[in-house]
Amino acid sequence: MKNKTNITNKERWRVSLHEAGHTVIWLKLTSSLFRPSVKCVLFDGGGGCASCKGTLSDFSYMVMTASGKQAERFASSHPAPRRIKRPPTAAEIISNKRLHPIITAEITESFSDISKLISDPELIAKHCIQFQPDSPKDWKQRHRRIHANARFQTWINRKDILKTARKLFQDGAYFAAAEKDPHSQTETNLLSVKLTDKTTTTKTEKAVK
Repeated sequence: MKNKTNITNKERWRVSLHEAGHTVIWLKLTSSLFRPSVKCVLFDGGGGCASCKGTLSDFSYMVMTASGKQAERFASSHPAPRRIKRPPTAAEIISNKRLHPIITAEITESFSDISKLISDPELIAKHCIQFQPDSPKDWKQRHRRIHANARFQTWINRKDILKTARKLFQDGAYFAAAEKDPHSQTETNLLSVKLTDKTTTTKTEKAVK
């Protein structure tokens, strides 16, 4: 998260890719048997957050965390889309003026206490150190493994990441769910998830230029 004003299109696109990387990989790696959902939001002053209803292993959670930075690389080959309307402010999202009230409630509930969040690099570093506190060599090995997996995941899921980033860039918030086989299944026999866009807009939003 950053505290800036007058965020540029270039910076907004970078943050959109970053949060989209978290969002998509979170859905793809979740091991929950119930239908998981993800929501993310951009702040009008810069920065953003993502949250998920789902279950990840410790390692998968770190891969998801590292995927934000990896997804930013797509900015070099995919420029920021043309802005079709004024992006919402945080106040507009909370007041239901730019998103469906149900979606707004999901988002604001998830980000009610953003002051406790720590940066992605710090979170990954703590994870790498806690398993082998006296072995810096193992820290580096685990760190490389996490980022290598994140690079792979973001690359194979780049279409979904770009689609989500474009939506997030325009709307300032995004809510999606993963569709899975409704029949009983085990943790080791999950079907691959399909990203389903659940973000809806109101007439107010469509009228804003």
